Parts: sequence; structure tokens; C-alpha cells
Amino acid sequence: MAPGEKRLLLRCVQCGELYVGSPTNDGDLVPDSTASGGRCHECGGDEFEHVTLTPSN
Repeated sequence: MAPGEKRLLLRCVQCGELYVGSPTNDGDLVPDSTASGGRCHECGGDEFEHVTLTPSN
């Protein structure tokens, strides 16, 4: 990961499945690769939390 590069990741609160996120025009972060309606492919949950990756040295 390049210095200063941000990873936009979301994790399903229900099952922990990770998704790449995209910012919306109003600043929210939404999952890119979810099924229609913004639901998790694994469990059908619709609640996601932002995940921050930290580089390991």
C-alpha cells in the first residue's frame, strides 16, 4: 500500500464479510459488490462498518 493511500473497506456487521466501498456524493460509504439493495451476499445483512487497514512492517 502506498503511503497516504486509503483503502475503502466495509465489513458486514452480521457475518464479517468484507466488501470494497465507494463514497457517495453526500460522503457516505456504500459497498460496491453487494447484491441488489445493498445487502451482504453471505448473510443478507444490510448493516456495514468501515474498516481501516494498517500496513504491517
